[in-house]
Amino acid sequence: DSGRWYYAWQQVGSIWIASFDPARPARLTSKPKQIVVPEFAWDNMIAEGPNAIVHDGTIFLIYSGSLVGIDYTTGLVTAPAGQGADLTDASVWTKLDYPLQKSGMYNGRWQRRHRPRHVVAWRGRQPHLRVPQRRIRARPLWCARRQVRRVHWSKEGMPILDMQTAEELDPDYAG
Repeated sequence: DSGRWYYAWQQVGSIWIASFDPARPARLTSKPKQIVVPEFAWDNMIAEGPNAIVHDGTIFLIYSGSLVGIDYTTGLVTAPAGQGADLTDASVWTKLDYPLQKSGMYNGRWQRRHRPRHVVAWRGRQPHLRVPQRRIRARPLWCARRQVRRVHWSKEGMPILDMQTAEELDPDYAG
């Protein structure tokens, strides 16, 4: 962002960030700073797997906000993009106080989320977020079926990750 490069990662249940020089990506150029701390019941004591999407002048840092299972959630912090903000300053980030995504009904079926692989894929200019679709029992371990889905945006500029198939065609979500 604004000519600075950043790593974001999970450490001790929180999200941390530091800048680095792309010519020497193995070396940090700032002290690591904690920017996301689990603080709500839905955070469930952990914040991990940060993924950044830049859209309309805002950095959306999406993260896994709870443990595996029926109470899985995805959290969000935002910061201004392209304005020279120091992203290692926790005060630059604004945390959403409710989950962006959680386990529940999706396309008429119960979806129990579990930790995503933390991958954002880009196809052209449209971001896609790899999001778990459902969990199935395999002997003796749990495994997941995953699918890449398009990230949609609300009129207010917020990402929508759990859009139902019928909503994909709704003109209110176009753009």
